[in-house]
Amino acid sequence: MSSGVLGLSLVHWSIYSTVFDLPSVLSRLVGLGYSVGRAQFVGGDVVVEYLVDEAMNNVVAKRRFENDTIRVLYDGGRRAIGVMGGSKDSLTVGLAELYRALSESKVPEPQVTELLVSYTDRLTVCPDRSIEFGNLKLQQRGLTLMWGEPQGKSLYIVITPVSSDRSLVMIGARGEWGFTIDVLRQIGDLIVGIRKLDCSQAQGHPRST
Repeated sequence: MSSGVLGLSLVHWSIYSTVFDLPSVLSRLVGLGYSVGRAQFVGGDVVVEYLVDEAMNNVVAKRRFENDTIRVLYDGGRRAIGVMGGSKDSLTVGLAELYRALSESKVPEPQVTELLVSYTDRLTVCPDRSIEFGNLKLQQRGLTLMWGEPQGKSLYIVITPVSSDRSLVMIGARGEWGFTIDVLRQIGDLIVGIRKLDCSQAQGHPRST
């Protein structure tokens, strides 16, 4: 990962849009070393008691992994469960453990998933830009680089300047499980590709990192 990248955060959501057996999932995460909140069925719905966490207010489980904390999130409005990590490695481990807990609880694979990545980097983006990622070409739509459709299978990048030489980068992927996991596997390559949008590099004056 480029030394210019700061504040990397990755979240992967599995969106069910209907009630699933969250209490069973949490009980299985306990067996994998997680601290968990409480969840129970009340009148056909799930009532959740979240963990107290300094970073997020919707954490239902967490555990330490190397120098990071893996957090499992729950969004009651979307009936979605997510994993949050500060690195690709920690998110990958958390996803594998959540997938195991979902499978053991007989919760089916979600039809829709989302991957959300954010960080800041040393770049100032030139206008009229596009980027290729695998066989996908993301074209500029307003302030967004995008492939696909917003409410369907899609990949987008939003780059917002936060200082004279740094920008906030937000990457989003939406689609079936295999699509978002494939983007996650190649996230390092995508971050490198985004750096090539830097105006100083395009003008032949690469920044030092």
